[in-house]
Amino acid sequence: MRVFATLDMEFPRESTCVALGLFDGLHPGHMQVIRAAVEKARELRKVSCVFTYTVSGALPGNKVQGRLLSDTRFYRILEELGVECVIRPDFSEFCDLEPERFAEEFLRGRMGACHVACGEDFRFGKGAAGTVDTLRRQFGGADSLTVLPMVRQDGGTVSSSRIREFIQAGEIETANAMLGRRFAIDFEVVHGRALGRTLGSPTINQPFPADFVVPRFGVYATLTHWDGREYVSVTNVGVKPTVGSDHVLAETYIHGFSGDLYSMAVDVEFLRFIRPEQKFAGVEELREQILRDSETAEQIAAGMTNTAAREH
Repeated sequence: MRVFATLDMEFPRESTCVALGLFDGLHPGHMQVIRAAVEKARELRKVSCVFTYTVSGALPGNKVQGRLLSDTRFYRILEELGVECVIRPDFSEFCDLEPERFAEEFLRGRMGACHVACGEDFRFGKGAAGTVDTLRRQFGGADSLTVLPMVRQDGGTVSSSRIREFIQAGEIETANAMLGRRFAIDFEVVHGRALGRTLGSPTINQPFPADFVVPRFGVYATLTHWDGREYVSVTNVGVKPTVGSDHVLAETYIHGFSGDLYSMAVDVEFLRFIRPEQKFAGVEELREQILRDSETAEQIAAGMTNTAAREH
């Protein structure tokens, strides 16, 4: 899969079928738009392409985004969907283009788009003035434009903003259902104070990037993936009030794992909120609570496995 991170790069000369959108969560609504472009590209024997963007500052209206996916997971999911080309500049590179100019000069001209797919609420161009009707005037007809309806769930539309709200409230199961997969982090493991190891409960520490969504502070049942194996784990999100931390991080105790994961990017999937973060009288009390939380996580993971088995 080819990735173009700026508009200054030379784009493919082939004709493309392009999925348009921010795609910041790759939730079911986003996935259906991308799949439509991929399927059309296969049908027409064109190159499947995603045009999206990153946001280094705030979007119009001072709307600040908290990322739901790391770049690694983002590109991996797109590749699994069959996307061949991704154009992902920063929003500032094209936000002042008039909608018609963006559609004609950029999509048709530079990207060679013969077909575009987007959601019904897609907006683009200067002042977000471009709409699906603008694309219809430029591309026209079902042969060159696919517009997908918004996905609805539990009485509301599936959206990245709603998913963020659920994550920030600790409602991980609801967020996961809306995402269509488990919310996960894969940040680099850094050195901590090694207190967990001295207590017989070694943990991995993963600081949250400043632009990433942070779940409600507290303890979660999680699954940690490493070297092709899945481990039940328990993760504390917060500032470690008992022993102290200078920044927000995820500290994960991986049941049954021993090894050195420092400097590695480790996948941790969130299953369910267990309890709020709290300060203990001492490290021994903290150790005992970690073991109790681990037992709870084992029960949660087992329950989910049994439920999934019955459903299939």
